Amino acid sequence: MSILDTIKNQFSKNISDVKEHSKRRIYITIEPRDIIKVADFVFKNLGCRFATASGIDTPNGIEILYHFSL
Repeated sequence: MSILDTIKNQFSKNISDVKEHSKRRIYITIEPRDIIKVADFVFKNLGCRFATASGIDTPNGIEILYHFSL
């Protein structure tokens, strides 16, 4: 099972959008209230490491991208 499939299975109710740009680049949209449990899962269960965060000012507010690496 792929990392994306694992995340989708674990957090199907928390994910509002998924974009797989390549095997090495996946974008998952979740609600801000869910970031801690999703980040905790990918760190502890999938071995992903937090690399950095970047912010984008959008018409609807601020979008924060959390970058994880394997």
